[in-house]
Amino acid sequence: METQKVLLEKLGKADIAMILGSGLQKISDGFSDLKKISFSEIPLMPKSTVSGHKGEVLYGNSNGKTIVIWCGRIHRYEGYKTYELNIIALLSALLGCKYLIATNASGGGQADMEAGCIMLINSFLNRVGVCPLKYLINEGLSDDSVFDTDSVLKEEDMELVRTCARTKGIKLYEGPYNWAPGPNYESHLETKIGIDHKIGAFGMSTVYELMTAKKLGLRLIAISMVSNKASVLCKEELTHKEVLEKMDLCVPKVKELLTELLSKIQVPKDEISVFNAKPKFENLLITCPKLCRMPSLQEAKNALAEVIMKVNKGIPLVSFAINAMINKMDCSSMFTIYEEIAYSSLPYVPTFSQAANELQIGVGILKTGECCLVLHNASLVSTYPIESKAIAEILKSTKCSFVLHVVRAYSSKFDKEGIILVRDTMNLCSYDSLEYKHISFNPELRKSINNILLKDLPEKNEFNLAGIEGPAIPSKPERYIIENSGLQWFSLSNLSLIDSIRSERIPFGIIGVCNSLNGKCTLDESALKSYIYEVFPTKSFKDIVNEMEKSIIKGSNLEARLKLNSSDEIISNKTVAIKLDVFR
Repeated sequence: METQKVLLEKLGKADIAMILGSGLQKISDGFSDLKKISFSEIPLMPKSTVSGHKGEVLYGNSNGKTIVIWCGRIHRYEGYKTYELNIIALLSALLGCKYLIATNASGGGQADMEAGCIMLINSFLNRVGVCPLKYLINEGLSDDSVFDTDSVLKEEDMELVRTCARTKGIKLYEGPYNWAPGPNYESHLETKIGIDHKIGAFGMSTVYELMTAKKLGLRLIAISMVSNKASVLCKEELTHKEVLEKMDLCVPKVKELLTELLSKIQVPKDEISVFNAKPKFENLLITCPKLCRMPSLQEAKNALAEVIMKVNKGIPLVSFAINAMINKMDCSSMFTIYEEIAYSSLPYVPTFSQAANELQIGVGILKTGECCLVLHNASLVSTYPIESKAIAEILKSTKCSFVLHVVRAYSSKFDKEGIILVRDTMNLCSYDSLEYKHISFNPELRKSINNILLKDLPEKNEFNLAGIEGPAIPSKPERYIIENSGLQWFSLSNLSLIDSIRSERIPFGIIGVCNSLNGKCTLDESALKSYIYEVFPTKSFKDIVNEMEKSIIKGSNLEARLKLNSSDEIISNKTVAIKLDVFR
């Protein structure tokens, strides 16, 4: 691979990688046999555009260890996508590094912090709403196992930093780090909420590097240089120029601490697996820029319509759909006739993610004679929102009048088994591409749908759900905020697929299958199928249509109208396809 080859030829293999944030390049002055190359000499390397980040790679020796030093980093606010933020951690792993020491400049969130002090990062809060691990999974650089965020920073490594600070007489603060999108400094309200939740420092970097490096097998240490008090504690206006000037106060102490730390770190002898595998991560940087280009989907719609007509007596329409954002279910017992087609076999559909290539679309006839569509293995399709948008558009073409979303639900607060009804959702993810329509679901219709779904639940469990971009389980600070904000459960799925279907104005309901935090599902699949079977053969959803029709005839203020036009067809002798416009 070209990028790795260039780095090995110009620099060589290394033991430890260091990322030096704003104004910290002077720390490398004491290294021997120093080499230097520019970011521009590395194939596919994004350019660092922020003042104080030189965009250089230094390579040298310190205390008998070979060190690669990234002088500067790239940030999301510079316009780079999540997959590009991975590159420094990836290249460090590919050079054979066993440790990554990440530093940054931050605003101090503890009352007695002053400019020039140092904080050991012991946890973090991801306020950006993206998880960099999804791209590693997609390119085969990592498995898709549930990832414990609280295990990123190990206690033994943090204790080593504490010991080194005591040895050198350096006062060391400690606390969680708040990762915000930037480039604006944190508002007074954001700072106050963070401080109330024991956040120690506020910044715009580092978390994505830590998560990626941990997933690749590196040991991690993260140190934050406090350049200023956080905004609510600081009376004067903050500027980047001031941050760089105040960083000079940190440099002597940080240099002393890192020098001691480098002398004490015991580098493991075994090479990490990603170096041995030599994965072609260039696919991340070559393929991903194409993600915003939505192709014409008419041929894909036609291909799916042929499958539906084959199952549904020549009629290319369905009544309901199940979006199974869980493992694939065996649907043979639920339908009298059933056919499947691979999503990736539909013409010209976007299939950038591994999940999209595994997605199966099933079409079956319920025992009531109604046609139902099932999306299998849809849990990670939201990796790339363009795939979610495409699936929703294709689904809309079937004239589907209701979608039941089935998601995995996790909680550290509740210990429940079985199924919960999701009353409402809050998507805490942000999207790398594509704009979403801001459409809110009609509350009266949503309540009617939830009443029907709740009626058939064995236990009347109804909760709110947060959408978290997996597979990383939120850290303890993140879970604390989620659970104290009325969001009792969370899903490790970016909810862009649900948001896309919402944008297409298709009524929906959401149920959650309870999982433990270690990823183990506590529900027997037969119980889930039994619940779905209880929901769909009833006339409950047709009753919703009838009630809405009555409310419109009576001049109700319910914001809905029925659209019957020449394109609507009879689905069966029992059901008429009625398209609802039920959104505000």
